[in-house]
Amino acid sequence: MKTKFIFASMMLVLMAVFFTACNKEKTPGEAYKIYATCLAEKNYEGYVDGVDIKTEGQTKEKIQEARSTLIGLLQLSSGELDKKGGIKNIDVLEENINEGDTTATVKAKFTYGDGTTKEETVEMVKRGADWKMKSAK
Repeated sequence: MKTKFIFASMMLVLMAVFFTACNKEKTPGEAYKIYATCLAEKNYEGYVDGVDIKTEGQTKEKIQEARSTLIGLLQLSSGELDKKGGIKNIDVLEENINEGDTTATVKAKFTYGDGTTKEETVEMVKRGADWKMKSAK
């Protein structure tokens, strides 16, 4: 009986920590690192979830088509990442949130498996409580 109580108590504490962490509003840099990590792990759907795809006035089919196109492009370009040994590390170097707290820029450094590095600056836009990568027009 005592063991069940301790186990149940531990589960409640873990659930509280989990839900608190999940509900914490992320900064643009934290959000970008999550999306870039999806790219590193070849989780292209997760990466595309971070892209601010224009949905206003679009049908569900058009939105899904845009997502599928982006995923396909990422899959095609994965060979280039593989040649570099994949993405081994992602560091957010800088984040600047613009006035109004609805747009930001994030500068990140990617370190590849072959030791080469690349810095990238990405524009972010806030949608509700989430930061998304601004899509190309």
